[in-house]
Amino acid sequence: MIDKRFIGKVPQNREGKREPSGDSVKNRRNQIEVLTREINDLREKIRLDRYKDVDIFSKVKEIEKRKKRLEFTLMSKEEQDALLLYIQELQNKVNVLSEEKDNDKDAYGIEGRKRFILALSELQREKNGLPEKVLKEFLDKNTEKTQEYENNFEARFEETAKEAINHGVARLAKSLLEIKEKTGSLPTVVLYPETTSRPLRYAIKPLLDKIYSEASQKLPGEFFVKTYSGLIKEDDHIRKVEEMKKKINLLNEERIESINESEKLLRLLKSSSKKEKETLSTQIDSLWQKIQKINQDIFDQKEHVGSFEDLQFKQVTEDRIKNILKTTSSGPILIVDDVVGYGRTFSGLEENLTALNRQKDANYFAFISLGDSVVRNLSVIDMDRISIGVGSYHSNNEEDYKDRTGFVLPETDEETGLEWGELQMRGFPFRKDKEETTGVKKDQESLNPFVERSDNADFKKMKAVRTKYLNWGKEAVEKL
Repeated sequence: MIDKRFIGKVPQNREGKREPSGDSVKNRRNQIEVLTREINDLREKIRLDRYKDVDIFSKVKEIEKRKKRLEFTLMSKEEQDALLLYIQELQNKVNVLSEEKDNDKDAYGIEGRKRFILALSELQREKNGLPEKVLKEFLDKNTEKTQEYENNFEARFEETAKEAINHGVARLAKSLLEIKEKTGSLPTVVLYPETTSRPLRYAIKPLLDKIYSEASQKLPGEFFVKTYSGLIKEDDHIRKVEEMKKKINLLNEERIESINESEKLLRLLKSSSKKEKETLSTQIDSLWQKIQKINQDIFDQKEHVGSFEDLQFKQVTEDRIKNILKTTSSGPILIVDDVVGYGRTFSGLEENLTALNRQKDANYFAFISLGDSVVRNLSVIDMDRISIGVGSYHSNNEEDYKDRTGFVLPETDEETGLEWGELQMRGFPFRKDKEETTGVKKDQESLNPFVERSDNADFKKMKAVRTKYLNWGKEAVEKL
């Protein structure tokens, strides 16, 4: 956490002067030892459940704060700066995750909330007890450096995305040849899960043109498929039904309140003056319109509840794929997505294709893997049918995925100078404004098998993104 090069140096104050090494330092170290013992004793009492009073937790936090403040004063200036820089990096990370949560709620999911909570907890733990004045002075002093870093970040982020396309195209080229060697044919159909895979269709187009031309095979049929990644299992549907029923109850309560209010105003209307009647009539009309809207919302929610209870959402994607496969020749199927996190999209499609008895024909490719949770749902898919452009793997049960990955990321971004960690968290840069750059939006509560055109669609941005990823794809093919 703190740079080990600075550990053990002579303590200095914030001006860089040597701290006195006499009784004051010794006294503070003794205090730290006493506080550490107090904290350990209280934690042991909590563990043994001798104290049920929540005040004990507050007491532990307060003692930890005092201990942290004393430890900070015994650090060298270099150690203090290293810790403050680390806190600043944590704050930047929390800001990024918070922005991601606000901008892309559908994609954020459980994993995103978990990353945000962990980062926020770590930030609060590191800041706990540090003098606010010191923190503010340091951050103010480093504002210029931070601004410079942020100004350069977008350029590095774009460069990282381009590198991901390079590695992804190279790995996909290898995967396509593996499929041909195994089955005697390149994929006859390519499926793109909606919506953030759309720009990546342009990134792989130059590769498909090249490999299919060399193999003298007709280009595959390409189709976008709406998936319900949060509604794969029956438990997901049950949970959603409960949420909707709660919403219906709240709407009913609001409806009753509005009806009661309108009846009250109607009684007042009878004994009011002409001028008052005009105002009251306007208010009553407004309430009736509100009641009508609530009635429609309740009706819509009840329809959704029926759809969820019958597991119709699972059937929507299956029927869509079934209709696609009717129009294409038999042969291998390739599914291409931008990011695989928990693997819910891929495992859901595998379930759909299993129902159609075509799972053995399916091959899955993602440009980016989040690594830590990738095996949770992907274990239902044979390893040799999965390939990934770039990814990081840390636990033992993920080791096998390294062989299926084009570029396994190093432990830290410092080794590459790129923003791989950010790319894994945020996905490709166009996701920040995905409705503007893809032109569509996905309603996870609609039985419509197709996505809808977004009112936020920006055709200039759409064209720019498509052109950029097409050019990146061309450059990647030239490097093969």
